Amino acid sequence: MKFKTKLISAFAAAAMLASFGAAVYAEGENVAAVNGTDYQTLQAAINAAAENAEIDLTADTKEDITIVTGQNVTIDLNGHKITNDKEHTITNKGTLTVKDDSEAKTGTVDSVVDGKAAVYNESGATATLESGTYERSEEAGTEDGPNGNSHYTINNQGTMKINNAVVNNNGGHSSNIINGGFKKGAELTIEGATVTGGVIAVKNDEYGSTLTIKSGTFSTNESADCVVVQNSGVATIEGGTFTGNGRYVIYTTKAKSEHTGECKTNISGGEFKAGGNASVFRVDPPATATVTGGTFSDTVVSKYIIAEYQIVKNPNGTYTVKKLENEEQYVAEINKIYYETINAAIADVPEGEQYPEIIDLLKDTDEDVIIPENKKINLYLNGYTLTNKEKHTITNKGKLSVYGDKTTGGTVDNETHGKAAVYNAPGATAYLSGGTYTRSKEAGSSSGESGGNSFYVIQNQGTMTITESVLHGQTKIESNSKFSSLVANGWQDGTKNEGKTEAKLTIKGGTFSGGINTIKNDDWGILTIENGTFENMAQHALLNWNVTTISGGTFEVPSGYYTAANGYLDDTMDQGKLTITGGIFTTGVMVNSAGGSNAEKAAEGINISGGTFGADVSKYLADGCAMSTGKTYTVLDPKNDTGTVISGTYKSAVKNDKYEQLQIFENVTIPETGEVSFKVTTSDTSLDVADTMLNYKTAAVEGNVTIGLIITGIPADETVDASVNSVQ
Repeated sequence: MKFKTKLISAFAAAAMLASFGAAVYAEGENVAAVNGTDYQTLQAAINAAAENAEIDLTADTKEDITIVTGQNVTIDLNGHKITNDKEHTITNKGTLTVKDDSEAKTGTVDSVVDGKAAVYNESGATATLESGTYERSEEAGTEDGPNGNSHYTINNQGTMKINNAVVNNNGGHSSNIINGGFKKGAELTIEGATVTGGVIAVKNDEYGSTLTIKSGTFSTNESADCVVVQNSGVATIEGGTFTGNGRYVIYTTKAKSEHTGECKTNISGGEFKAGGNASVFRVDPPATATVTGGTFSDTVVSKYIIAEYQIVKNPNGTYTVKKLENEEQYVAEINKIYYETINAAIADVPEGEQYPEIIDLLKDTDEDVIIPENKKINLYLNGYTLTNKEKHTITNKGKLSVYGDKTTGGTVDNETHGKAAVYNAPGATAYLSGGTYTRSKEAGSSSGESGGNSFYVIQNQGTMTITESVLHGQTKIESNSKFSSLVANGWQDGTKNEGKTEAKLTIKGGTFSGGINTIKNDDWGILTIENGTFENMAQHALLNWNVTTISGGTFEVPSGYYTAANGYLDDTMDQGKLTITGGIFTTGVMVNSAGGSNAEKAAEGINISGGTFGADVSKYLADGCAMSTGKTYTVLDPKNDTGTVISGTYKSAVKNDKYEQLQIFENVTIPETGEVSFKVTTSDTSLDVADTMLNYKTAAVEGNVTIGLIITGIPADETVDASVNSVQ
């Protein structure tokens, strides 16, 4: 009977080996114990274990073990190592807990076989890796391929918790931990684990997989393609430290397969660090993400922050997402990133042309704002006031755009003597659209009295455009100064312009009020005025020393003052070139003879071919142009004028006391067979009929005929009355 019993036991052992895989161990050496009973294989101990039994590993072992369906066991590695032979090191189909209670914490589950995991948790099974180290010590995978030995360290298709365990994979081909992807509904929770390596440290795959990370440390190898956490299911991250130098730290991407379900990442805490060329966060639509907490190495997560949350920059340069509890403490915002100063916000803007974001002003603030070179800044005033402390309110050395609110505007103010609301440095570019620019404590009361606090409101020595629009509201530049000009373009002392660069100012709209001169185009200045209103009560609406071109706008000064003055000093930086092709001027134009100006050269530099004036500007008319006389003086250029001149009194341009030709263009509507006659009278009775000719310049086009009336032989300073006599 004894023999028979032994024979049956031998057959049973052989059957178990066939079922659970071979074990490799030294004959007679025990490797595991259950309640004081020793076993020569860990599998044998598992097979003999009662429900909820704890199995102690007492020696290193090389075998493939399986926990079958219905079993519930705990394995204490006890400082020892399990290494597989052919299959997964541990295959769990039941309920399994693995821990390492050794003082040295050297307990290890290792897989050295290609395509096999240290722990494989099947669908429907439950596993808890309480502690211990899990690795693939002979992993050979790289970016180029598996190289004969590569796989996941942990493969979970069921329900798994990884707590204070260590999970390693030194390869660059396989993920370290995979959750789901093969079976539906895999659930993985990680709390306190250290996960290092793999092309993806933690991969939450498709097929309705759920990943929850509460804490732990997660990092990848130094591979360009590495991702710390990649999610194609539903992932919730509540804490932990995540560090990556490859592609992404957190990557959410919806897999393109029939098994794909919801794909979403929710982050409420954790620390996320991207090094090298890595990005800390990426979401590929239609996948989604929400961020309500955590600290990040850059601001890319800002677009995923939900309402009532914010990003705040920390002293160490990182950014923390938290609930917005007191918005009033912050001055500026860039897309949910909040700052206590505008300069702090500017410091966060990357260098270069690509940055599209807007710095929003959140409240009134006192600050000397500086835009460095190689930075592009878009500042929205949002109806608030920016006031300086000691220097220029805004000093721009880069590229700056300032926008007002279409309803509430916004203000840039300067209160300090010798400082501007906006100073645009040589080589810089500025664009102002909307808002008010002023010096609220300006004290200059006359040309000889600064009052101890006076300066330009705008000083441009780079390239600047001032305009206004429906979107950003009116632009107002104002000052009560009678000592300093309102806007200065160029250098008061051009010798200080060491680079001999031009200051270029283009005005397309806005209201400009005040200053001893409203606009001063100084040394090296190139000024273009296309539109706007320019009001002055002290001297001139425009003082030009270099090159100015005016095609539109309204220029208003009291009677007795000249609307514009032109001065000349040299042919380099004070050229005295003033060209007017349009605009409305309440008075006339004068030659500036002060400050060493050459009056003769300054007069030669004035060229007027259009515009309406409150005084006679005939001596500055461009060749071939005419000026009407009456309450106002309108200058016409027949070559360019497309308007209708019905009638009026015109004065010829006079050059060197020679007779000139006066040409008046008239657009009238007549039938194709109609005739037009003009009545022309002149104080010069020597003109005969041949001197007054009626020329049809073009054929009829939809009834419109352009008629040119050319009068020749007019003596110097003669006036001519030309009027339509009849249209038949």
